[in-house]
Amino acid sequence: MNNHSKFQTSTNTSQNIQNEGFFNKIYRYLLNLIQRNHNENSRDINKKLNESMNYYSNYYKDNINFFIKEPSISKIGLVNLLNDCYIISFLQILFHTPNFLNILKKYNSKKEETIASYLILVSEYPFNVEIFYRLKQLLGTINPDYSKPWSNDSQEFGIDLINHLISEMKGPIYENSDENANLNENMNFIQVKKIVYDNYISTYQKKLNELEKLFLFNQIDIFCKENVQNPRISSNLHLELTLQTYQNYIEIESLIGQKYKNENGQPNNNQIIIKSKIASLPEILIISINRVLNNKNINYSRLIFKDTLDLANYIDFDLFKDDKKRTTYNLYAINECVHTDKYSHYKCYIKMENRWFIFDDDKKVEEYGSFDNSPFIVGLFYKRNA
Repeated sequence: MNNHSKFQTSTNTSQNIQNEGFFNKIYRYLLNLIQRNHNENSRDINKKLNESMNYYSNYYKDNINFFIKEPSISKIGLVNLLNDCYIISFLQILFHTPNFLNILKKYNSKKEETIASYLILVSEYPFNVEIFYRLKQLLGTINPDYSKPWSNDSQEFGIDLINHLISEMKGPIYENSDENANLNENMNFIQVKKIVYDNYISTYQKKLNELEKLFLFNQIDIFCKENVQNPRISSNLHLELTLQTYQNYIEIESLIGQKYKNENGQPNNNQIIIKSKIASLPEILIISINRVLNNKNINYSRLIFKDTLDLANYIDFDLFKDDKKRTTYNLYAINECVHTDKYSHYKCYIKMENRWFIFDDDKKVEEYGSFDNSPFIVGLFYKRNA
């Protein structure tokens, strides 16, 4: 993030790191805090946190000073306390998602101590260990594992976080009710879909808050005539695709095509079938790639993707009530998890001013050359054309 000048007032870089080493000191102390394995009073705790912050800032003082001197050409990642790369990689992408932070700041105008408020603070003070540690504590209210010193799935964490923020803004995601639908067995294919739109999708879209408008899309699954009173309309914050076979290369568009069939179903015998289609598009499209097979094997197939993605082939235009010219998306971020026999590590790539940069924890951000495939991608992030 580019708002680091305030950081000079929040830490002191004058102390030297002692022989024990920066990482050992800060990790050991913060691990004790997270495990509640201490008996200090609040004054001692704050003193040690400040010491840890000093160690941290001194360790990275060259990067910090470089940023302060040349903010236009330097970028710095976020602090990693303990196995937090899965949190950091998704947060970096959210912080570079158009309008995300603006929505949080508007919602959190009262400056209350919430997850939203600490997300804003972390974006402004990425080297402040105390702020990030408090954010981790609050993330534990979403899932206790997110406050613990072990790793989790980055995409799952990110979707949980967005869902929580949407819920805090008093607009929770829910399945659409069919109480007001007026469907019957004599309706034809198009009539059924019109009723679906009028009673499910359009009504629901009027209730969306700003975060839902940013991330939410709707999809249709299947209608059967004998079960026509219960159409399946689901609201999603991301499109999840699973790599089910081992191949050298797999195209992202072929995976989407498998989920959202190109052809419409037609009445057949006593059934009306509508294959999976998209009925409403978000401003930000998150595509999560599931590489885990049978809960143990990792699929290392290379995923082929393009900078521009057109969803026109997967949209139900009988229901789509938006500008048909706005079905294309431009790639702006990639979430990646590198697996080895000994560890897994998340990092992300973000496109700014038509240049790709790699964000790898709290390291100085480096420019990265273009690429169009990877065996480690777990998330693709697209923004809709204006």
